[in-house]
Amino acid sequence: IKNTRVPELAVVLLEDLGAMIGLVIAIVSVWISVTFDAPIWDGIGTLCIGILLFAVAVILIIEMRSLLIGEGAGKKEMALIRTTINDHPQVDKLLDLRTQHLSPDEILVGAKVAFEPGLSTRQLATAVDEVAAAVLEIVPNASPMYIEPDLHKEVL
Repeated sequence: IKNTRVPELAVVLLEDLGAMIGLVIAIVSVWISVTFDAPIWDGIGTLCIGILLFAVAVILIIEMRSLLIGEGAGKKEMALIRTTINDHPQVDKLLDLRTQHLSPDEILVGAKVAFEPGLSTRQLATAVDEVAAAVLEIVPNASPMYIEPDLHKEVL
């Protein structure tokens, strides 16, 4: 649940687990209520099911929050993207890199890159295309990708 990039998997798993535990609580509380003629156990069971449902909701909120607001690529993917961009012969320096999962199979990549000075517009466009192709080869789900050529100023 913690590491999944597929929210449906966590939701279905927790929902079904909560339902099964809720059924067990309901059966046990009704059995105790009927067997011992103590109707309070029916109410206690109902409260326990409510607490269980609340706990499942809180776990889902905590674990799915990052996917809802936009979770970045993992450390391994970030390192591969950084290395690939920096290793390109016409790249002088990677200035800034931002990623965001758009879906389980799609990572939005935005990069500010300082290319070697003196490149013509055509050479610069070719270098940008080569960098994008190299990143896609190493991290196939890094798409869409936006590479912005920039000067040697750090992004704050």
